[in-house]
Amino acid sequence: MHSNREFNLDFGVNPMGSRGPESEVHKTTKALSIPGLSEKRFGPPSGMSKFARKTWKQIVNSLPSSHFRPGDIPLLKSYCEACAQEDEATRSIMTEGAVIKISKLIYDSETGQPREVILRTKANPWVAIQTQTRHTMMQLATKLRLCANSRLSNAKAGFEKPESESPSKRRGLMFGGK
Repeated sequence: MHSNREFNLDFGVNPMGSRGPESEVHKTTKALSIPGLSEKRFGPPSGMSKFARKTWKQIVNSLPSSHFRPGDIPLLKSYCEACAQEDEATRSIMTEGAVIKISKLIYDSETGQPREVILRTKANPWVAIQTQTRHTMMQLATKLRLCANSRLSNAKAGFEKPESESPSKRRGLMFGGK
């Protein structure tokens, strides 16, 4: 069970407001606010690709307006650009394949017809780009609290330590009591 203090820390809600308790009308009106219309949101910075701008708008409009702060803008821009690059890499891999054939056209001396000779194969460079951008996306998503697990506190996730009835007799014997 959460006390009011825990509730305030977890959700940033002050039941008293700045001038006393909120009225029921105010609570209802607040709950009916429409994201994107009633709240100011950060727009995509200039110089972003079309796909990155679309990703930006989807993310910003899907979260509460208070989720991002001005310091998050460079990280969110990097995340959206990584999404765009990952999409380009995925489309290229789907078109070209994960393995690229290095070939040469030679002409048959008897028939004069061209014939493709495969010299070697190599990994498509887009595979490395896709892997790197996915790694970048995972790191930035956690920092920006876009993943469900990065928005949970330990208490909300159910990782609270159970209260011990009696302290251990060994506690403090190692590491200076820490």
